[in-house]
Amino acid sequence: IIFTQSSFPDEILLMGIPIWQWRWAGFDTSVFLDLPVIPVFCSVDELKESINKFMDSPVSFYPTKEVKEKVLIECFGPYPDRAAGIITSEMVRQLKDM
Repeated sequence: IIFTQSSFPDEILLMGIPIWQWRWAGFDTSVFLDLPVIPVFCSVDELKESINKFMDSPVSFYPTKEVKEKVLIECFGPYPDRAAGIITSEMVRQLKDM
């Protein structure tokens, strides 16, 4: 999957699917800006070269277990199975403080 600006690629990577980013010249809001674990492209020629390499050996582009674990922790915190509850609790706390 090639993406530009989105919030779903981290979840796709956790499913074991290769993801690449096409980075444009503007503001980058991707979590992968601060978490450089995926290929990023700004050049059509570089992207084309990597697509050809992917066609020859797709397995080498799949995220490793270590990369998936790093993304899980960095994107969803130390308790990813409780991430939604933690975020909700913090939002409620902040709203009460208003």
